[in-house]
Amino acid sequence: MSADGPKTLRELRGTESQFKLAVRVGLSPSTIAGIEQGRHEPKVHAAIRIAQAFMVRVEDIAWPEVAELEKHRENRKKDQPAA
Repeated sequence: MSADGPKTLRELRGTESQFKLAVRVGLSPSTIAGIEQGRHEPKVHAAIRIAQAFMVRVEDIAWPEVAELEKHRENRKKDQPAA
């Protein structure tokens, strides 16, 4: 996992601390820190909880690289002329 997932979302959504996010999703602050720092891969349940908290897809949390690739593909489809 990219270390950017939850941290980037926290920064984009405001100044929510790791502690506040941890309480909101039912994980420990050290788990949130480990995910953000790239020391831990989020388990499925953790990725789901974090994604739900930010109202994004699980891929955006657990695999941001895949989410970016999907966005790129969607943009390419929009740029192609209609058949």
